[in-house]
Amino acid sequence: MFSLKTIICLLISFLFIHIAATFYYLYWLFPWLDIPMHFLGGFLLAVIYFWINAKVEILNLKLNKLPKWLVDLMFALSFVILIGVLWEFYEFFCDFYLLTNGKISVFQNSFADTIGDLFCDLLGGATAFAIFYGKMNRC
Repeated sequence: MFSLKTIICLLISFLFIHIAATFYYLYWLFPWLDIPMHFLGGFLLAVIYFWINAKVEILNLKLNKLPKWLVDLMFALSFVILIGVLWEFYEFFCDFYLLTNGKISVFQNSFADTIGDLFCDLLGGATAFAIFYGKMNRC
């Protein structure tokens, strides 16, 4: 698994790319850029979740009726979607209150865009789960 230093470097790099893409209007020049950014964001959030879970043992409860991998997957994707929804609220707030005063949307093109963003977040989180879950359980 990743070390905390690596996770922080990845997070800072990801945020730097997002800030640069926003500042240089890359999301508007290349509308497809939003998709890999949400995928990578979901992937990174799942990695952060697994790191936190390994350190503080969030899932130390015994749920007898469900397999451990399913509980881990549900918790990881719940964490990813929670942060994804909060991010979508942030985009809405920026659009409606800071950038446009309620006139024209900049970040939120449509509900389909929002749902697509959340789907990409989940897909990235599920990919991280698929890659790292087996490695974490072997150690």
